[in-house]
Amino acid sequence: MFRTAVGIYIKEYVKQLVAHFDITLAFSLSDAKEAIIYSRFVDESFNRQPLHLLPLHSSPSIHFYFNLARHVNGGDYDIIDLHDCPYPLVVRLLSNNLANRTIITPHFMTECSLRLRFHQKQNVMHDIVTGLDLQYRIVARCAVFVAISEYMKGVIKRRWGAKRVVLIPNPVDTDVFRPMKVSSEIRGFPILLFVGRPRPTKGIEVLINVMRVLRKRYPGSKLIVVGGENPKLVKLAKALRVEDNVMLLGEASIERLVELYNLCDIVITASYWESFCRPIIEGMSCGKPVVCRYVYANVEHVENSGAAIGFKSDDPYEIVNAIEKALENYDELSKNARKYALKFDSKVIAGKWLKLYKLLAENASKV
Repeated sequence: MFRTAVGIYIKEYVKQLVAHFDITLAFSLSDAKEAIIYSRFVDESFNRQPLHLLPLHSSPSIHFYFNLARHVNGGDYDIIDLHDCPYPLVVRLLSNNLANRTIITPHFMTECSLRLRFHQKQNVMHDIVTGLDLQYRIVARCAVFVAISEYMKGVIKRRWGAKRVVLIPNPVDTDVFRPMKVSSEIRGFPILLFVGRPRPTKGIEVLINVMRVLRKRYPGSKLIVVGGENPKLVKLAKALRVEDNVMLLGEASIERLVELYNLCDIVITASYWESFCRPIIEGMSCGKPVVCRYVYANVEHVENSGAAIGFKSDDPYEIVNAIEKALENYDELSKNARKYALKFDSKVIAGKWLKLYKLLAENASKV
């Protein structure tokens, strides 16, 4: 959990809330090392009451949720906050009073047809399970849902008929992800940066193909891909003869990621589906314009930020035109980028969570 986008989401707002609540963070034993490091960071950096850690056995994975429910029912908790787990199972295992004070945050809800297109069999099974909407509608009668985007809010309401839905977007630490001058061995113009796992739905192959066209207009152009290794991407770059214009860097530390955001000219993604797309906000927080596929939650960033240019197809010429449009309006987009990102600052988002926690805690005291 701790190394995933969901884990980052949780860590960002939890560190802001430990001053107000006695928080226990449940996690898999496989994340114990990262959890301890994070806990020490919170305790030392914020000088607040300790963050309690709850490591649970998770092999097989279903045991994690049974163990979690067993522990919660035997403890003294006012609020239960769940992220991406089999909600019907867990909530059914909780007492009725706890179920009414449970917060559920779905981070992923892709259409099954999109999963099938990219042969993501494991995730297709997840969609089939979540397609059993009756059980989720039962959960929606008692639990509070948190939506990380307007798109997700609409899906939760439409799909499960949830009445208690609160919009709380992904938080970004804008003090860490900020504009700064950096020096680097990477040279070129324009430098495009993609951040994300190398999964088929991310459209990295599309971006590599774009370089075939972009290099004709800008011979020194570069595409930097950060997030994981994929030998197929290396082969594709060589096959298209753009290996000199594509840099596949694998995973990067936060410090290195901030450096890359600042040295690039444009943050770009061709992802076919996004529930929020954290890299867009991280890049904007560093003052960078964004070029992205105009779909799902990305639409909100394009429409609301004044800092992003959208495209709708895999056509490399359409995407190159979007890149050039971003370059032509660079100063305006860059100015709007940072301004928009500040709306997702960790402290701002933590304030929304604080308000929700307090509301549920007050209700808990009346039970």
